Amino acid sequence: MNTIFGKRKTLAELLRENKRMLDNSTKEIERERQALQTQEKKLITEIKKTAKQGQMGVKVMAKDLI
Repeated sequence: MNTIFGKRKTLAELLRENKRMLDNSTKEIERERQALQTQEKKLITEIKKTAKQGQMGVKVMAKDLI
């Protein structure tokens, strides 16, 4: 089927494109979640290390974690 602006896409092509976009979005969100988890783990270890040394600022770091 041709239209003024070119060929129309079939339902299968539209479905494939939408599935690809969803998969890419899912992967991107998963990467972002992983990055946030690693950042959280680093912050927790840093808080523990700072607390053991008896330095001030642990409360601020804990608030950042929350």
